[in-house]
Amino acid sequence: MQKNGNQKGSSANIINKLLSVFIGICIVVCLILSIIAIAKNITEEPPAEEYTPPPVVGDMTTPASITDPADPFTETVLTTAATAPAETSAETAETTATTAQTVTSDETAETAAQTETSTVSAAIAATPAADDYDKEFFSNWLFVGDSIFTGLYGYNYLSSSNVFAKIGLNPASVRTTDNNGTTVYQKLAVSKPDIICIMLGTNGLAYLSIDSMITDYGKFIDEIKELLPDTRIIILSLTPVTKVHSDTKPETLELVTSYNEALKTLAEEKETDYFDIFTDLSDDEGYSRPEYAENDGLHLKGAAYKRVLWLLEDYVKNGEEESGNE
Repeated sequence: MQKNGNQKGSSANIINKLLSVFIGICIVVCLILSIIAIAKNITEEPPAEEYTPPPVVGDMTTPASITDPADPFTETVLTTAATAPAETSAETAETTATTAQTVTSDETAETAAQTETSTVSAAIAATPAADDYDKEFFSNWLFVGDSIFTGLYGYNYLSSSNVFAKIGLNPASVRTTDNNGTTVYQKLAVSKPDIICIMLGTNGLAYLSIDSMITDYGKFIDEIKELLPDTRIIILSLTPVTKVHSDTKPETLELVTSYNEALKTLAEEKETDYFDIFTDLSDDEGYSRPEYAENDGLHLKGAAYKRVLWLLEDYVKNGEEESGNE
């Protein structure tokens, strides 16, 4: 009896061990399958997303505000000039009018209207804008100034090689500050411009006296004359500010006009040109015209640069008496 009991206990132990082994094998198999499934998900590449490039808007080197033109017809001309027909003669205009009169369907009428619009746009495009200037005319000029002058090449009106400008420059710091590793004197020595056009002082109005800036301005002019005695120097007046800026910021209208008067006197003493752009860019009260002023009331929109360049070209070509700067 005791022997039979031992045999039954031994059999039960074997069965329990087998069950344990079987369960362990099942667990291992499940783990392996789970690992395989996870690995498969990881190695699977997600579906490629379709890429849509952003639309190209004009010249990407030109700030957005360059599209804000001086006259309201510029945008229309730019839009329609590319599609305007070459025929602008009286014969073409007569043919267009006849076609418009004889159309009977809505589709034909719409086509005739578009043709007439294109013909008018072509006529507008053929008329030069009042502020058109010759970029090549300034190819051997150098414009020296602060952040306001950076707009000359920022709006693509001039090449950056024709401009030495940096944020924060004033009549004192221009003589000691480099721009991308080049000083203004190095720039002058290399470029040897026929004409140097300077506009400095806006930054200093907030914390420098007019007398100290005029003193440094005079030293700068003397150093230019010593380096390039045959180069013509044009001192530009400061540009106007808006009424809001004048009422809330240190660069007031009164300071700007006082400084410009001092610049005019300096130009007479140094026997250089003084060119007044303040008057042309300001309204009847002396504040900046809205079509020329940026939102900060101090810097300029693209249209203002185009206007200034046209005025300068006219001034140098025709002299002060006949120029648009009278």
